[in-house]
Amino acid sequence: MAHSTTATASHTLLKYSRSYPSQRPSTGPSGIEAEWQHFANPVIRLVLDTRKSARGELESVRLRILWSMDTGLDSMDAGQGEVTFEDLDLLTFSSLQGSILSQTSQSQSLPLKAVYRETMVGIRYLHPRVVTAGTTPV
Repeated sequence: MAHSTTATASHTLLKYSRSYPSQRPSTGPSGIEAEWQHFANPVIRLVLDTRKSARGELESVRLRILWSMDTGLDSMDAGQGEVTFEDLDLLTFSSLQGSILSQTSQSQSLPLKAVYRETMVGIRYLHPRVVTAGTTPV
């Protein structure tokens, strides 16, 4: 049986913002307009779980953004008042890179990108397309 170790880091966020492509047509160069949502209260946490094999190789890196609405009054209900904004396995993006680059032009960027300035971090990612028999890609 192979053993692995998991390390978890948790950080409280002051603000969390996310955008989605709008359904409205845009006159911009990409033809897609983004709609933004901003969240600041109650407590929003970033939780990063990394799992390594016994040989020290990364097996998974999971990033979760959780909006915690626990009041702290009853420890029996801990975790019941959480909304998951994001739950990403970041290592899956490394397997997408080759397939996305072969299907797109060089002008499009990689499936995962992070930038930071002082205490602000921006993470942009492209969800992988999911195709099931008889349906269109999601």
